[in-house]
Amino acid sequence: TPGFRMVDSKGAIYFVKPDPRTNPEMATAADVIGSRFFYAFGYNTPENYILYLKPEDLSVGEDASIKGLNDKKRPMNRRDLNDILRDVPRKADGTIRLLASAAIKGEPLGPFRYEKVRRDDPNDTVRHELRRDLRGLHVFCAWVNHTDAKSINSLDVLVEQDGRTFVRHYLIDFGAILGSDSDMPKNARFGNEFVIPKPKAALSRMVAFGIDTKPWETADYGDRKAVGRLESKIFNPELWKSNYPNPAFLSRLPDDEFWAAKQVMAFRDEEIRAIVEMGQYSDLRAVDYITKALIERRDRIGRTYFAKVLPLDRFRVEGEQLRFEDLAVQHGFTEPRQFSIAWASFDNATGRVTAMSGENTPRVPAVASGSYLAAVISLPGEDRRRVTAYLR
Repeated sequence: TPGFRMVDSKGAIYFVKPDPRTNPEMATAADVIGSRFFYAFGYNTPENYILYLKPEDLSVGEDASIKGLNDKKRPMNRRDLNDILRDVPRKADGTIRLLASAAIKGEPLGPFRYEKVRRDDPNDTVRHELRRDLRGLHVFCAWVNHTDAKSINSLDVLVEQDGRTFVRHYLIDFGAILGSDSDMPKNARFGNEFVIPKPKAALSRMVAFGIDTKPWETADYGDRKAVGRLESKIFNPELWKSNYPNPAFLSRLPDDEFWAAKQVMAFRDEEIRAIVEMGQYSDLRAVDYITKALIERRDRIGRTYFAKVLPLDRFRVEGEQLRFEDLAVQHGFTEPRQFSIAWASFDNATGRVTAMSGENTPRVPAVASGSYLAAVISLPGEDRRRVTAYLR
């Protein structure tokens, strides 16, 4: 993707990228929207902005450089800048639209990996493929179709705060989310198959001479250039794939999926639209299309992952009664249902669980102060899915 670094009048550094000529607004909007969504999920992201200017508003710095032939660095000149901006879409008055991503503060250490740990970070003690925030990231990426979720689109920086020095982790570069693939509309295959298919799958397609079409090959992706290729009718979060196998994504468990799915379901329709509007689309029909697609994809995520576990949340004790909420009921995925509760005493030192005979109502059994209890919650007649709530 063509682009350059820019310094504003206050000395702030930005990484600047344009849209492809064929799809005005697509990549710049995706990058801004992606940074907002993933920040809302709880990840560190750069500050991304839509920038409108005319080429004459830019000047080439005296110390600016560019890589020319043979990847050798040389002084940059106005002609180089014009070459970068030549294919950028323009409005009638010559205004161009760019993505300006504020440089992340701190000393860059390079990307993090989705497996193992950083050997130079004493705080990094849990293998990345075992971390819930990286395994559950699969669900977030599936929702907004972030197919390019790989190591190179992350950045670790060394920061100092309140007298402490530590590594802060960032997700960066969201130009390939939604229907965008940064410099072109997203290939319909992306999100449905790995870029490099497994040999057996590739061979079977060759033998079938393409007759055995996949649903994504005939799906309706709309025709709005600012959107690219995004759909919600055949979207299956269980089958969604990033472009390349991601060790953390492949290690995810149903509880990782539930952790992320309940955050996705927490986004209200109007909140989704508000973030999409940050893309500053000139055609509100693009906002309508993307918002509708994300709402439908959100609900598919909830239905899929709330069915794999008992989606219980917000546990509390009220009036000596154990209370909780069934998120599948709350979001309209199933009718209200009754749960069985089996109480047991719990030894916090040894982990030993001892069933308490006759204690099977929501009322918390009377025990000595400081004792631990375990409430095993399940659906009557079903033992596969259960949740254990621990109380002290």
